[in-house]
Amino acid sequence: MPEIMFVELQGDTAMQDGSFDVVRQLRYLVLREPLGMPFESTLFDGDDLASTIHLVSYRVDESLPEPIGCLSLLIPKPSIGTTLSNEIELRAVPIHQPPVQRVQLRGMAVLPAYQGLGSSRSSIQDSEKNFSSEISATSLRTGFNKTKNTDNGKHGYNEFSPRTGVGGELLNYVHRMAKTHRWELWCNARESAVSFYAKYGWFVEGKPLDIPKIGPHYKMCWNDWAPSENTQ
Repeated sequence: MPEIMFVELQGDTAMQDGSFDVVRQLRYLVLREPLGMPFESTLFDGDDLASTIHLVSYRVDESLPEPIGCLSLLIPKPSIGTTLSNEIELRAVPIHQPPVQRVQLRGMAVLPAYQGLGSSRSSIQDSEKNFSSEISATSLRTGFNKTKNTDNGKHGYNEFSPRTGVGGELLNYVHRMAKTHRWELWCNARESAVSFYAKYGWFVEGKPLDIPKIGPHYKMCWNDWAPSENTQ
C-alpha cells in the first residue's frame, strides 16, 4: 500500500544543494499559479536561514518518491546585538520548564490531486536516517523533473488511509515537533483555510488582514496549552 514519507530540510543547506526547488515548485503549483503570480513569488524571506525547516511530504509506492505537499517553519534565533527576550516570547510556564518559542508556519501546499487523501497516524516511524533519492517526474500530477540528493533531512513514513488528509498529516507532524521543542505555532491563514486549521486545534487571534494580490487572511495560533474554548 502507498505510503507518505516526510522529509525535513534545513533552509541554508536545502538552498545550496537544490533540494529546496521541490518546495518552490509545490508553492507555485498550489499557491501562486492559480492566482496568476510568477514563479519568483515562491521565494520567501528567511527561506535560506539555517534555523528554517522545510517539511516535504512524498508519496512512496513501487515507483520513485513523488513530492505531494510541503510547509515551512520560520524559527526565530537570537541575533547579534539582541537579547533572547527580543526574539523569543515567554509564557507563564513552571520555572523548571524552558520558555515557549513562537514559530511561524507558512507556505503550506498540497497538490490538488492529493488533497483529502490520508494516512494512518499509528504507522508513523520517525527516523534519524538521512534521505537520499532521485525524483524524475514526467506527469502533471508530479510537476517536477528534478534529481534530488539531500544529506540534511530526517524522514518518517505513514500509510495512506482515508482517515486524515495529507495536509492534516503535515500539521500532525509539526504538532509533534512543537510539543517536543515547546513551540507555539502561528500562521496567516487564507480565509478559505480557516476551517481546516480549526479542525486541528488552531484558533483565530485578532482581526482579519488583507495581503495584497492574495486576499483576506486570519492570524491563527496553536499550542499545547491553548484553552479549549478557543479551539473552533
